[in-house]
Parts: sequence; C-alpha cells; structure tokens
Amino acid sequence: SAALTAAQPELMRGVSKGIFHKNTAARKMSRLSARVKKIA
Repeated sequence: SAALTAAQPELMRGVSKGIFHKNTAARKMSRLSARVKKIA
C-alpha cells in the first residue's frame, strides 16, 4: 500500500501536466489497488 500511496499523487501530477489522460491515470490506479488487495 506504500507504493499505492506514493503512486497516486505522481499519477495525478502527470494528469495535470498533460502526460496522462485522466481516465488512463484512474485505470492505472485501480489496477494497482487491485494488485495490492490481491497480495494483502
């Protein structure tokens, strides 16, 4: 979950700078959180 909390603001920063589309960042975050839940 530490990786998840570290990744979320970075992804949102990428969205605000126009690197990622909003939905792409949301998809990446949801996939990451699903993997974290699977491990835990």
